[in-house]
Amino acid sequence: MIWRIVGSVLGAILIVVGIPLTISPIPLGIILVALGMIILISANPWFAGLIRKLRKNSKPVDNALKTAGEVFPEPIAEPLRQTEVKEDDDDDETDANLGPPLQRFRNPRRLR
Repeated sequence: MIWRIVGSVLGAILIVVGIPLTISPIPLGIILVALGMIILISANPWFAGLIRKLRKNSKPVDNALKTAGEVFPEPIAEPLRQTEVKEDDDDDETDANLGPPLQRFRNPRRLR
């Protein structure tokens, strides 16, 4: 519980500080935003789902996060790799959210 609060606050601070620094000659802002996102993904499952949806809907964001995942060391880049969207997971995610009673209505049986 404490890690979620501290991680969320620290990640948000890094993102807020990193956004204005992205236009500086030294690309420190990009690194701060990426580290803030990694901390938020690790600390907050809701944010990880938000990033997963963003990656699914925006190809440039997905490419940027893939590049960041390749550049950062393995322990730091692991949360970014966990948010990668796979092509076959699109329908499974919605079925899992429906729950057992509603899943049967998604694929009704044929009448005899």
